[in-house]
Amino acid sequence: MKPTLALFLLCATASAAPPPPLKLPDLPFEKHVLPNGLQVILHVDRTLPVVHTNLWYHVGSKNERAGRTGFAHLYEHLMFEGSAHSPGSYWSTVQSLGARGGA
Repeated sequence: MKPTLALFLLCATASAAPPPPLKLPDLPFEKHVLPNGLQVILHVDRTLPVVHTNLWYHVGSKNERAGRTGFAHLYEHLMFEGSAHSPGSYWSTVQSLGARGGA
């Protein structure tokens, strides 16, 4: 790149005003905690005929208490390898019910 063009680009970007702050949409939601401790967050948007669920596990080394370790490994087996009560892959079971993976 030529020095004159580089200097022009540097001056043009340095003098540009910062972008205005993003206006975040209002997303009303309800939060429920079930008797077993499961937290359910519900947001209703009727613009499309779609239902979406998202499941998060708060497990792993940063969430483990002394004497109660290994939960991340347990959930890994449940998600990808099944268990004695759910033979085969857990993911193939939920896919057969219509689930699709993200990312």
